[in-house]
Amino acid sequence: MSLEPQTSGNVHYMSSPIRNRDDHPQSGEPSLSGGGGGSTFDPMEARVTALEENFKKIDGKLDKLIETVGDFRRNTEVHLASIEAELKIRASATDLAEVKGRVSNLPTTLQLLAFVVAVMAAAGLLRYFAP
Repeated sequence: MSLEPQTSGNVHYMSSPIRNRDDHPQSGEPSLSGGGGGSTFDPMEARVTALEENFKKIDGKLDKLIETVGDFRRNTEVHLASIEAELKIRASATDLAEVKGRVSNLPTTLQLLAFVVAVMAAAGLLRYFAP
């Protein structure tokens, strides 16, 4: 019997049958049943049970993670909404430029003092020249 695979187009045929663990005495473990039913592989049952338990733990952790991410998302959305509301209240750059322009057009202290002196001088002169 040849151990080389035979090829027909895209299909590969094995010339030797697939072997089970009984053909490998160094493992020391019994093989699975050959499909006739009846026997089970006891170490396999324990491994499957352990895997199922581990899956339950992973599933629980995944549920907690999903819940945490959901809470984080809701908190972030609330926080972003409050930031947006505060930004709408705060002055924008154009508002600040407008205020700065108006302030620059206000009279200085020296100009106000000169105006007051001019009004007082006009009132004093009117007192002497008024009929």
